[in-house]
Amino acid sequence: IGVDPQRTAAVRELARRGAGIVALHSGIMSTEAKDIAFFRDLVGGCHGGPDRRYVVMEGDLRVVDRSHPVVRGVDDLRVHDEFYFKLKFTAQGKLRPILQVAIEGNLETVAWACERPDGGRSFGFSGMDPHANWRLPSYRRLAAQAVLWTLRLPVPKGGLPVDVPEELLKA
Repeated sequence: IGVDPQRTAAVRELARRGAGIVALHSGIMSTEAKDIAFFRDLVGGCHGGPDRRYVVMEGDLRVVDRSHPVVRGVDDLRVHDEFYFKLKFTAQGKLRPILQVAIEGNLETVAWACERPDGGRSFGFSGMDPHANWRLPSYRRLAAQAVLWTLRLPVPKGGLPVDVPEELLKA
């Protein structure tokens, strides 16, 4: 986005109109420090600039805000994933941490929901790198429900059904 001025302008216009935005894994990343504020304020958080950090690890992913509709029917999980951490979060709008994992002895927020000042909603998750994680119903449910929530559509009380045929989950 930050590299292409036309694409950046189009996304800014969508956000201005209150569009829902979901960004998973590298979708929250900016390699250029000059683009950090744009990503941070658009998605709620950014993995960006020269000080960005990541780790590939197995860890306990914990839901920290069970009251949020995005996590209905989402379980705490032990996962193997690549997590971006030490993220830069926005001070604009209403940001709610959703998932955390212990990295290097600190609890790091790796998923969040944001209600932007422009009236739109954003969801970001720094995980979801290995394709194998889509086999986990809670990961599929989290992503699907994030889309519903950002679009202001109802999320079922018990969580969205996310069963898929096994052949669709093969890498």
